Amino acid sequence: MIFESIAAISAALGAVNGLISTVKESGGHINSVLDRMQAINSGMQKFEIEKRESLTQPLTAQEALKLSMAKQQVNRFHEELRNMAVLSRDHQQFVDEYFRIMEESRQQHEASVKAVIEKRKARKRLLHDLFVWTSVSGIGLIIAAVIIALVIAMFR
Repeated sequence: MIFESIAAISAALGAVNGLISTVKESGGHINSVLDRMQAINSGMQKFEIEKRESLTQPLTAQEALKLSMAKQQVNRFHEELRNMAVLSRDHQQFVDEYFRIMEESRQQHEASVKAVIEKRKARKRLLHDLFVWTSVSGIGLIIAAVIIALVIAMFR
C-alpha cells in the first residue's frame, strides 16, 4: 500500500481493527490480518521515507506525531496478534514468520531513515560550505576591486 496522507494510514488501521475483531469472533484464519498489517507497515515506512526525503513537503511535526501514534496502534495490534496466536499452533507459525519478516523490515527501514538523515546533513553541510566559499570569494573580489581602484586613483 502507498499512502498519500496520515488520514489514509489511520483509515487502513481502522479497517485492520475491524478485521481483527472479525477474526476473533469467527475464529477465522489470521492470514488476512497478517497480510493487511504487512502492507500497512510497508506503506507507513514508504510514507515516512518519502516525507523525510522531500525538500518541498517534509514531514511536519503534526504528521510526525500522528505517524508515531499510528506506529503505537500497530504495536497494539501486534500484541493482539500474539495473543490470538497463542490459541492455535497454525496461527503461531504464521505469526512467528510475520514477526521475523517485520523485524527484518524494521531494521531495513531504520537503516534507510539513517541514510536519509545523513544525506540531509551532508546536503546542509554542502550548502553551508558553498555559501561560505561564495561569500568569502565575493568579499575578496570586492576588496580586490577596491584596491585596484585605489591604486589606479593614486597614479592619476
